[in-house]
Amino acid sequence: MSGKCLFLFLIFSILAFTPVSAAEKFQAPEPLKPWVDWVLHDHQEELLCSANYDNPGKIRCDWPTSLDLEISAGRGSFRQSGHLQYQSWIQLPGNERIWPEKVTVNSKPALMLMRHGLPHLRLETGDYRINGSFRWKSVPEFLQIDPATGLFTLRINNKPIEFPSVDQAGRVWLHAGKQAEKAIED
Repeated sequence: MSGKCLFLFLIFSILAFTPVSAAEKFQAPEPLKPWVDWVLHDHQEELLCSANYDNPGKIRCDWPTSLDLEISAGRGSFRQSGHLQYQSWIQLPGNERIWPEKVTVNSKPALMLMRHGLPHLRLETGDYRINGSFRWKSVPEFLQIDPATGLFTLRINNKPIEFPSVDQAGRVWLHAGKQAEKAIED
């Protein structure tokens, strides 16, 4: 008997936690189905995206998972990945003075726009892998990143920085700490 209960519990769990699209979430009588798209216009984010854990009233569609920064005297590069639950703007490393170059999304060239003084891409729903590079005369004091980035690695002159200095605004201080200073000097 317990095996049967376990089986039913597993089936229920799979069905209960299987993601569904907004159209499947919204049930409407047959005569009203042609109006579903019109009614849901501008409300897709509320239905498809996740609420913040600490503020259920705030919706988030962009989930940046990892960012790898490689910094050297004359240049830098980055690899960024994440997931979008609904089309959204993705913030890239850099700012209006340190602008990313040769940016690709899933190995295809991408066009960036400035939003709030920072480089952004508009991407569709799904997983993404973004690559890009920077050029500079000397290593900048800091590099701006999305503060919501989950995993972040920093290498300066091919040396890993174990505890990079990142403030709440998402600024990676490239000259902060003895390990970073030593890596820049080498």
